[in-house]
Amino acid sequence: MTKTYAEKWETPVGADCINLHSALTRWLGERLIHLGEHTNSVPYAYYMKFSTGENTLDENASLEKAQMASYEAMWASLALWKADLTTNGKALLAYNKDEETLPAAQEALRWVADNLGMFWD
Repeated sequence: MTKTYAEKWETPVGADCINLHSALTRWLGERLIHLGEHTNSVPYAYYMKFSTGENTLDENASLEKAQMASYEAMWASLALWKADLTTNGKALLAYNKDEETLPAAQEALRWVADNLGMFWD
């Protein structure tokens, strides 16, 4: 049986596929921004950007110094992660309003691809 136009394209998925570039960037942008606003966890790779190695004990490091370095690295990495989620989400949403922002949206999608295994909370 052959499907009619309405059966193929007037479904939620079909409607999104008509302008997938717009639907995809809107859907993903909204979720990245939401995660950026509400996440309370940070991927280990982001934590390592701020870890100085002082969070490991050696004969010269005090426990307090190690704990403080670890604490500071955690908060700095969380702030960067949240900022990156929000910035890239906004770049994707901007594309829905102005197609001249395509390069920024493409860069945001590259960032998503590079960090794909890290989107959880």
